[in-house]
Amino acid sequence: MLGVSDARISVISLYYYIKIIREIYIKSPLNEGMELPVPYLDRVSLTLFLVIIVAGGVYPTLLSDFIQSATDVVISSELIRVI
Repeated sequence: MLGVSDARISVISLYYYIKIIREIYIKSPLNEGMELPVPYLDRVSLTLFLVIIVAGGVYPTLLSDFIQSATDVVISSELIRVI
């Protein structure tokens, strides 16, 4: 009985996912060709985050070494000893 309800839920979910995909790719947007302006600071920050994510994926030890050294500095600082 559980398998039947799982299959039913999967079919219902698939229906809604197909509706979303149809809206995204098949239906034409109302404001076709209209570009959304992105501020310069947002572009810079998004590019920086993209570089960090790609660098962390390509060379994860660089990121983990940085996190470890930052953790060592925070743990060994006087601020932690006061609290």
